[in-house]
Amino acid sequence: MHIREEELVKAGFTKSTSYELFFLVVSLLSFVNLILLFLPFKGQVNDVIFVVDRVTALLFFADFLRRLFSSSDKKHYFFKQYGWTDLLASIPITSFNIFRIFRVIRFIRAIRVLGYKKMIQLIKNKPADTALYGVFLLILLLLQFGSMGILMVESGDPAANIKTASDALWWVFVSITTVGYGDHFPVSDMGRIIGVITLTIGVGLFGVVTGYLANAFLGSKKD
Repeated sequence: MHIREEELVKAGFTKSTSYELFFLVVSLLSFVNLILLFLPFKGQVNDVIFVVDRVTALLFFADFLRRLFSSSDKKHYFFKQYGWTDLLASIPITSFNIFRIFRVIRFIRAIRVLGYKKMIQLIKNKPADTALYGVFLLILLLLQFGSMGILMVESGDPAANIKTASDALWWVFVSITTVGYGDHFPVSDMGRIIGVITLTIGVGLFGVVTGYLANAFLGSKKD
């Protein structure tokens, strides 16, 4: 089943399907974060959500610039293809997350244009890209929810050294990268359980990224 480039353009895809799927899930995460901000979490837990939200805003802004500069008709993209919604979705104000609903709508329209079978075929055609975007997504989720979890369980322990959003995000990041400086670590039993889960998942994810980069470099040398 051959898929022509015109079909992808018509579907609104300017890059790979895995790339578009990545931004679809990030958009859904943004809506989840909007809901989480209305829940009675403590200030530092909410700060984690705000930090992740700013990171996703940068991702959306980079995507907007890529779409704009790669478009042959920038005016058509900005107005006819609702590029202005991509720009608004990249503004680092939480309430502007609502504009990311247009990414969901775009993906639904793409499914209607391509069909489920072609969509699945596109994803299967580039398993390495799909895996890489999937890993980046899981790392983002682990950074947010791992940090939120460790703050919630450690906050009641007087001996805790993970007390702020910065501490939690830093601890999760160094754990994922296997650096492990030892400056921050969980002291409660529940915190250590979260630590085991974070390390187990994180080391595996980071291993996939390093493996992908190694294959990319080796492949370029062979060429």
